[in-house]
Amino acid sequence: MEPQNASPHQDDNKSSLVIFVLIGVVVVFITLIVHEFGHALTALIVGGKVTAMRLWGYSIYPEFGYIGFKGGYIGYTNWVVPAFTPVKNAIILVMGSGTTLIISIFSIVLLYFLKPVSFFSKTTLFFFSLLYLDMVTYTFGLRFSGSREPLEAAQTLGISESSWMLSMGILFLIFSALIALYFFRSARTHPEIT
Repeated sequence: MEPQNASPHQDDNKSSLVIFVLIGVVVVFITLIVHEFGHALTALIVGGKVTAMRLWGYSIYPEFGYIGFKGGYIGYTNWVVPAFTPVKNAIILVMGSGTTLIISIFSIVLLYFLKPVSFFSKTTLFFFSLLYLDMVTYTFGLRFSGSREPLEAAQTLGISESSWMLSMGILFLIFSALIALYFFRSARTHPEIT
């Protein structure tokens, strides 16, 4: 008896897994860029100046070049604000993760209203909808640096640690439930033929 060849569905599953992983890796890199540019753009909006930006061991601004992973940071943005106030600094600090949160909200809305059909579109929106995890992981200090940017900003703005942590826990539950519900409903209305 000869061994059976792999079915076309198994080849499709392997290709889909590769595409899924590649999209996930690309979105992780995009997340870091968006996070750091969120700080930079907000600093400029409040009248500040970006003095340095680093991504993946490279200085991006003021000069481009490899500098290594100084300080253990994968991404880093430094700014100065001439009319410095703790509130302006807190807003700049929170808008790194705040920018990724906005993209996450937008992606979840697109999932529900566009109802994408293609694997690529669904996967891309799925990963972008997970960007809320940037805010959550930073709040709970789940980063290589141990930094807790959003919590520090919230405390500067007068929000207690327990209130902020509770709000991030609720955000995590709601966003996770929305994403899971979308894919659960999608799987029930469009079951794949196996």
